[in-house]
Amino acid sequence: MRYDRGYVDFGRPPPPVKEGDVLTVKIEGVGSSGDGLARVKGFVIFVPGARMEEEVKVRVTKVSRKVGFAEKVDDDSVEETVIDTEETEEEEE
Repeated sequence: MRYDRGYVDFGRPPPPVKEGDVLTVKIEGVGSSGDGLARVKGFVIFVPGARMEEEVKVRVTKVSRKVGFAEKVDDDSVEETVIDTEETEEEEE
């Protein structure tokens, strides 16, 4: 895989998540700044405001080669996002 700066990372698989993904994760640890730490197929995701052992629904906000960042979402906001997307598609037609 080739990155913007010409760096080639032969040994690391691509991240298993991408920006915008909505996932349910279990917080396995707490980072040095107090953010919750979850893993998806070994890939670390930091979730601000999440507590140890908590199971939360999150939306991935940023993905780098080694870690990802996500924010907690509730079920209502996920449904609103889906509705907004459908309305946009209808308006384009």
